[in-house]
Amino acid sequence: MSLLPSLLTSVAITCLVWLVAVFQPNIAIASDMPIVERVNKTILIKELPVEHKRQAVAQQKKSSDNFKFENVQIAGISQNISLNKVPTLWNDFNDNKTLQNSLKRNPSKVFVYYRDFSSSYESAMVSIGYDAKNVKSKANVINLPTSRFSSLLNKGRYNDIELKQAWQKIDYRKRILAVVEVHYLNTDNTVNSTEIFVSYN
Repeated sequence: MSLLPSLLTSVAITCLVWLVAVFQPNIAIASDMPIVERVNKTILIKELPVEHKRQAVAQQKKSSDNFKFENVQIAGISQNISLNKVPTLWNDFNDNKTLQNSLKRNPSKVFVYYRDFSSSYESAMVSIGYDAKNVKSKANVINLPTSRFSSLLNKGRYNDIELKQAWQKIDYRKRILAVVEVHYLNTDNTVNSTEIFVSYN
């Protein structure tokens, strides 16, 4: 190909890319599809349309702030970790072939159990696991505390921002015993809904 056709082809491709970039926001705004997604291998959370958010808020208002985990054990992985490194622990959990291969059936939920917070609340002992009843191996089984929990976020579908806002509802003036996130899964291991609880000493 000679120089002139090459230059014309490059200019045409550049113009096409610019046109697509200029008109893309109008297409995205007009779409009813969720825009925000976070993918963490088996965990997928999508932003919901406005009407679903209103339903979730209404459901939150109905919730009771007096919940107990009765005889709940989780099997998974634990680490004393900085809270900003929790995504790394999620990766370790998802990559743990021994744990994944010991599942009796598709899990219906994943628990994330935070405890033993540092005085600055920047780190904690964090466990991520499945309900132990669903796992053949009973190694690394952790009991969730049977103390009373208050709901920070009722069961519903939330995006990352809403999950972070739930953590801001914690009363850090009190001594925190535990925070438990429960992620309910679809059959393909994507998150269907989430709820978050806190327990104080």
